[in-house]
Amino acid sequence: MDGEINLVDVAGLLASGVFGSNPPAKRTLLRWVAEGRLPSYKVGRLRRFDPREVAAWIRRNCRVAACHE
Repeated sequence: MDGEINLVDVAGLLASGVFGSNPPAKRTLLRWVAEGRLPSYKVGRLRRFDPREVAAWIRRNCRVAACHE
């Protein structure tokens, strides 16, 4: 379904492929969450992520400069 939201844990987020072939460490992701940089949801005591929201966050915030820039 198009409107369906699939929330995953940190391991699921890393396995989803949104970070490409060189994902950050789990500790780095948790630090980004603590700093309020990475979008996530608190469900009870658990931290969950929407891979589509994280992918959009990466596109907006994680640009790598080309060699000529």
